[in-house]
Amino acid sequence: MIAKRLELAVASGQDGYDDFFDMAYAKGWTDGLPVIPPTASRVERMLTAVSRKPEEIIAVIPPRRGEATVEKIAINSVMAGCLPEYLPVVIAAVQAISHPEFPLSILNTGTNPQTPWFAVNGPIRGKLDINSGMGSMGPGWRANSTIGRAVRLILINIGGAIPGLYTRATFAWPHRNGMLIGEYEEESPWEPFHVEHGYPKDTSTITAFRITSHIGIHGNTIDSSARGYLKPMGLAMASLGNLNLYGGNLMPVIAIGIEKARFLAQEGLSKSDVKQILAEESRMPLAYYDPVLQKRFADSGRARGGFVYLVDDPEEIHILVGGGPGGHSVYAPGYSATPVSNAVIIQEI
Repeated sequence: MIAKRLELAVASGQDGYDDFFDMAYAKGWTDGLPVIPPTASRVERMLTAVSRKPEEIIAVIPPRRGEATVEKIAINSVMAGCLPEYLPVVIAAVQAISHPEFPLSILNTGTNPQTPWFAVNGPIRGKLDINSGMGSMGPGWRANSTIGRAVRLILINIGGAIPGLYTRATFAWPHRNGMLIGEYEEESPWEPFHVEHGYPKDTSTITAFRITSHIGIHGNTIDSSARGYLKPMGLAMASLGNLNLYGGNLMPVIAIGIEKARFLAQEGLSKSDVKQILAEESRMPLAYYDPVLQKRFADSGRARGGFVYLVDDPEEIHILVGGGPGGHSVYAPGYSATPVSNAVIIQEI
């Protein structure tokens, strides 16, 4: 019904609601922030960015199983403040979170504060001015902010992920408004994320991660070795009280700052080496847990050699490189028993 009312608002052609935000908020069309009126002319302009038919169904969005057509995605992209050239990325993001391996229904209805988190690779980053460097996880960048926000509005208006109704997150968290970054491929000493996962370097991709929070990590340590830097990062990843650990492997995402990534590479570490060290440094002694949990970890194979590991395999730790100058990195814990990172080729640019 919400999607239908959006279509009627667009069809009316009214370009000047003095109180459009009040109306949209009252009807449940927003994320709580002001939105752009999706007039017919604005939606038509948005649709010029793709060659798809407006009525084409890109995905079916839970929990209401609303049909995300190209036109409805365009409507929500207008409301979010996107430029027309962002539409192919929004469509690709919707395709990513609708992949069978991505647990979108759980994200939209569970009590956990989890959310999709997007990373963009390839030439599209520069063409759309997607921030990969300083402040890329914060405010002030239109592409980063509005593309992620468009996906959230799609989840609300098409999927029915309305807080307090179908969406039951106990607290939720600010990144649910939309989180998108670019990987700083030009400054990374390693192959880009999408190349690591089988895509050509000149292909533009977007990857959807399932995350529950993020923790900032600073790299200053007494031990100036590569392992000395990674040790506190591993400790930041470890948490005896992380209930997600009891249900499945965590599939964490690590965004390593460009300075530290270069340092680690200069010390001779590959990306796989970093993952192996982090898997070791984030493990926790099995003896810290009560006997019931010890048995559960032993039965699941998570306990090995007297330790409990966050992941079943070091390659389940996903690494991105980005940010500006400084020694900071970011750890974003995920939660899934199966891989949740799905790269999607952006066909239209």
